[in-house]
Amino acid sequence: RAGGVSVEVTLTSDPQLDGEQAGLILYRSDGDYIKLVKEFKGTPHIILVREEDDKPVVIAKVECPTQRVVLDLVLTDGRVRARFRTDDNGTWRAVGDCTPLRKTPLVGLFAHVWPGASERWVKFSTFRIQAERESPFQE
Repeated sequence: RAGGVSVEVTLTSDPQLDGEQAGLILYRSDGDYIKLVKEFKGTPHIILVREEDDKPVVIAKVECPTQRVVLDLVLTDGRVRARFRTDDNGTWRAVGDCTPLRKTPLVGLFAHVWPGASERWVKFSTFRIQAERESPFQE
């Protein structure tokens, strides 16, 4: 099977405030994007969100057991598929998948916490965009 494109980053954070998040984004506008983030929602989670026409939809939410995670968005087979792992050589865990953006997106990293909150931090490392030789997903 044909491959696709993988967008991957390693991040280390200890989110403790509701909505505190950091991760990957495929971006067209504030109302048209796909994000895969580590976000605090009572406890840390890996969350895949697809916003289209200013309507955000949480596609999937998976508990995140560690401070350090590797996030990956793979554009393959006409889908955007999200996955993560807790170490560089560990097994990928599927988060979810969604339709791609209608136009070619900008690719980026971001972090967010509500204004006025105490000082927070995240460390990004090993950011890469690469071609996948074959689809990393089994049907």
